[in-house]
Amino acid sequence: MGLLSSLQDYKLLAKRLRNAVERYRIDVPAETKLERHQLPLFPRTELRGDDIVIIWDDMSEQVWDNESDKTMAEEVAEEIQLELRAIKYVKLHLIDSLSGVVADLKEFNVKEEDIGDIIYEGYQSIRKMIIELDNTSSNNENK
Repeated sequence: MGLLSSLQDYKLLAKRLRNAVERYRIDVPAETKLERHQLPLFPRTELRGDDIVIIWDDMSEQVWDNESDKTMAEEVAEEIQLELRAIKYVKLHLIDSLSGVVADLKEFNVKEEDIGDIIYEGYQSIRKMIIELDNTSSNNENK
């Protein structure tokens, strides 16, 4: 891969990140901001017969699995619900934080066309930490 190709890929990724930040920007009044110690209400899970069903925010449903052992099905449904809500919690807080960073950069008079590149560089600098966190988590599970 040549330098030009890498540069073009970099600019494309920066543009996509900038577009994603703008698209998922959360503009909510302060009184309705996400609670720090409260998971979202969705997605949620239900047991229907032997099926573990996920109910998404838009009320669409997905059969996750089929489990004939009722006790096991309840445990799996609770675990899936907790993990899906935790993922959504992280996503919403990261989007909220990124939105705040974008607003701050604008206040610092950073050119709008540079904001995506700057955020991407910031992401790249912490990406290794995220990978290490994932590796540490995987290593702990294998012990």
